[in-house]
Amino acid sequence: MDWMKAATVIGAAAAIGSVAFTGVATYYSAMVSRDQLEQSQEDARKKVHEQAERVTWWHEFNGGKGGRRAIWVVNRSHDPIMDMDVSIAHNGERGESTTNLDYSTRLHIYNLAPCTAMRINPPLKPRFVVLDVEFTDSANNRWVRDRIGTLSRTDYGVDPEDKYKNLKHTNAIWDGNSRPTKPAEGCGDSER
Repeated sequence: MDWMKAATVIGAAAAIGSVAFTGVATYYSAMVSRDQLEQSQEDARKKVHEQAERVTWWHEFNGGKGGRRAIWVVNRSHDPIMDMDVSIAHNGERGESTTNLDYSTRLHIYNLAPCTAMRINPPLKPRFVVLDVEFTDSANNRWVRDRIGTLSRTDYGVDPEDKYKNLKHTNAIWDGNSRPTKPAEGCGDSER
């Protein structure tokens, strides 16, 4: 028996085995890295939406004919929202009354503190509907929640006249005054 040939054959077999093992290990390592990257991207997408998903609004109506209507905007996140615009369709200019919701006004609120609910009493006739609420989150992303509750990202400076072409537009009401607020329910420290 030639020991040199045997050693060469054993060395070649070991090298082939090592290459095969390295190939399999590299393949599984790549699969794990891809899964980690996908999970990281999914976590990043969720994080972008996390604060915006915790901001909502609804109508409140008190009383019968001529009753007061209000809008509640709630920030259940642990960060403030800024630059909030509430777009409203209503029945006429202030002081004028029509039966159709053919006017649009935008109420602007500078910011809404974390874990806060704000009641807005629009200075409009009782007949109005909210078209949407736009706001900026703490990461400077602009969001819009429409009248059916759908949340989506939007661009800065989208003019209501471009969004709601069938309405007559009144000047925006810039509201720097603080509005009545209360702590938002469902915004405890345990959720952070």
